[in-house]
Amino acid sequence: MEEIKEFVEKENIEAIYLAVGSGGTYAGLLLGKKLLNVNVRLIGIIVCDSIKFFKGKIEQICERAIEKYGLPVSVTPEDIELIEGYIGAGYAIPYEEEIETIKEMAKYGIILDPVYTGKAFYGMLNESKELKKSYFCIQEEFSAYLLMIRNLFEKGFLFSL
Repeated sequence: MEEIKEFVEKENIEAIYLAVGSGGTYAGLLLGKKLLNVNVRLIGIIVCDSIKFFKGKIEQICERAIEKYGLPVSVTPEDIELIEGYIGAGYAIPYEEEIETIKEMAKYGIILDPVYTGKAFYGMLNESKELKKSYFCIQEEFSAYLLMIRNLFEKGFLFSL
């Protein structure tokens, strides 16, 4: 999270979008954000289940970590920002708009999968229009993807999908 904090502060990032399929990555980022006092919105695009389910699960994961490691932070349901509406017909079932987004991003060397990152990236494109700078957190190879995505936003490619 220290690397993310440095990037967020340097680039004035407003939001980090990420796929939520188990709640673990979101919980870890939320705890890191609170521990390091990072001023950025964490917006989870759920790829299965419901907002109610994941708010409870993420809060539970955070509470267990806080208790186990004696972390000097607390987490409430209000700290957890989730968006639904991008699951499609169900978990791991891609839909047309998602597939088109995956194909378009592949042209720029960004490979998205149809289970998590394709749904979340499509959700980010639809939900982030009001933000000046929005970035998507892909769970692996985080830094490299952030830099590629930043360049695409700066060049205006992402808003032309």
